[in-house]
Amino acid sequence: MFPWMHIVARCPLKAASLLWHPRTGATALTLLCKATFALRPGRSRLAAEQDALSTLDTYADDARAILITASDMCPFKRRADVLFHGHAYAPSGHRAPSIVARLVVGKLDKSLEVHADGGWQGQQGWPVANFRAVAPTSPLRAALLGRHAKAWDPQTWNTRPLPDDFDGAFFNAAPVDQQIPELTGDEIIVLEHLSPVYPRLVTRLSRVVPRAAVQRENRDVERVRLRCDTLSIDGDRGVASLVFRGLVPLSHPDEPGLVTITAEAEEAPPEEENIDPRANDARSSKKQPGTMVLTAGQLVGAAKPALPFVSGAPAPGIERESTAPLEDPAVMGRTGTGPLSPTLSGGGLPFHPSFPERPGTLPAPPASLSSAAALEPGLPRTRPAAPEAEVEREAPIDVPPPPMIGPVPVPARPAPGEAAAGVPSAAAAEDPAAAVAEGREASVPEPPPFELSIEQVAAIAAEIAERRQDQAAVLHAHGLHERAWSENQQRWTAAVEEQASRGSHALRAAYDAAYVAQVEQVRGAITPEEYARILLALDRRRTDETLDALKIQRPALMPIVRLWTRALARDATLADAVSDALQAAQRA
Repeated sequence: MFPWMHIVARCPLKAASLLWHPRTGATALTLLCKATFALRPGRSRLAAEQDALSTLDTYADDARAILITASDMCPFKRRADVLFHGHAYAPSGHRAPSIVARLVVGKLDKSLEVHADGGWQGQQGWPVANFRAVAPTSPLRAALLGRHAKAWDPQTWNTRPLPDDFDGAFFNAAPVDQQIPELTGDEIIVLEHLSPVYPRLVTRLSRVVPRAAVQRENRDVERVRLRCDTLSIDGDRGVASLVFRGLVPLSHPDEPGLVTITAEAEEAPPEEENIDPRANDARSSKKQPGTMVLTAGQLVGAAKPALPFVSGAPAPGIERESTAPLEDPAVMGRTGTGPLSPTLSGGGLPFHPSFPERPGTLPAPPASLSSAAALEPGLPRTRPAAPEAEVEREAPIDVPPPPMIGPVPVPARPAPGEAAAGVPSAAAAEDPAAAVAEGREASVPEPPPFELSIEQVAAIAAEIAERRQDQAAVLHAHGLHERAWSENQQRWTAAVEEQASRGSHALRAAYDAAYVAQVEQVRGAITPEEYARILLALDRRRTDETLDALKIQRPALMPIVRLWTRALARDATLADAVSDALQAAQRA
């Protein structure tokens, strides 16, 4: 038996592992497996040369604002990412002032109208920024780190336990409208004007089912489910990759054992299957309605960070998430799986404000890697897997789709639209069971002579920010003087910060709910379509003009984002509505 969890790949796919700590005293090994396909019309087969797993984020410049390739080395993903990297191409031999680039993966359908200064012709291509991965430093992803943003190190995060209040949605790198509930890996893919070879490519990836088996000392072989959670398409190279993830709990970081990665590949059919005829219709060269118009210059400029992260502010939309011990079947989504350790498969044979995952689902398992290249210092610890000379296939195993692995969803709470009907109390804003289990209670300092609840402070603050009356008039209407108002503000600000330092955001959630309720009382309830416009404005750095157009005061931005992020995490129907509205807004 090896002195650590050793990985052997018995298939052409690339494999690797990532050691990390879900919480203090707990260790887990994420297995990663990557399959690369050569894109062809009809059916795309496994490529002769398999791409290695990406161990680092790759940027276009030193400013680290434009992310070219997102690292595959993350422990789980709450939703599946669909990523595209490449250029938009005009039809061969035709001069065009603009073209519509379209990406379709299953039910995901996204189009961008790209304009080039002076037009372009033939095989000249322009970058398509809005299809590719979102940098961790972008406002929407950085906001998910909350108070941990400044201390977050992308190279060493896995050497320390994840914070109790960590939002797993941070690991999704795709734009929010390119994150989907799940990937089967064989969805229909349509690329329009995104390939230098095919003006319109319609294909489906051959089905590949990787499997992992863990052998420990004096224990039966354990099967680990590998879930597909990432599809990356490189239009310029004409390849697509699927990344699968699986999770193995370890008793300690150096627990010995052997992990064997195999794969079942689809046999080549006598004829290419007939993909939906509608997908093969010739695409009109006319400008299509409902698309987002971007110039090439805007595409480059859009990559800069939209908003600076404000230190000390509680994380927008970060939900209190339980990181229960790995032995807990509710977290693991399975039972009887034992420890593994960080390992990089060697030789040559190993095998997207974001929307939180749907209620009742958990992030998915990782897969394995196979590159023997040495990792740079500080990267997730891995060990090479020994390649096998021959490919051995085990008998097919009927494995149902694995549950997503990650933080346990929190109980349902009122959606943003319900805020005006009744402001939730601080106790209702956080999972009471979790707070009791950890012995946490919101500590509130001694109240001043004129005591206001945090909900009252939030509502009055929102009323003042509306500027319909000056502050003195608003305070007078509530029977307050400046000193009492200042003392109440200071008292609750200190209480919120103190509670956040202990990993709880109940008071912040109560404040946000009351603040937004007051805003909605003045201008009406915020709809999914309006929130989608706010998200799009954040991405395009046009929040002020969008909020003004929606008649929403500017100070309400972050309370709205935090409140809606929590609501989307627990309400699948609402999340779908916002996702649909966001796609529609992008095409408008």
